[in-house]
Amino acid sequence: MSTYDKLDQLISIRIASGHNRLAALSWGDVGVETRRLEALTGREAFRILDGRLRQLRKSGVATYSAKDGWRIIGAGTDTFDSGKITVRWE
Repeated sequence: MSTYDKLDQLISIRIASGHNRLAALSWGDVGVETRRLEALTGREAFRILDGRLRQLRKSGVATYSAKDGWRIIGAGTDTFDSGKITVRWE
């Protein structure tokens, strides 16, 4: 398990639940995890979040548009599995 797997899953869940702007993503569980990683790595929390969002986009898990914000590809189905991240909606 990678250092960032938990954060990637939390980000995906947050985006899928409708929080699709950067400011809205940095609260709750995502904020707690980025601050934990900040203490662990020395990188600023917002840079960690930005980097993970870019990685999710590059890996085809998420997309971004100025109009719609962040979106998870496959959201709207009951389960989304990217091979590394599994998100379930109930």
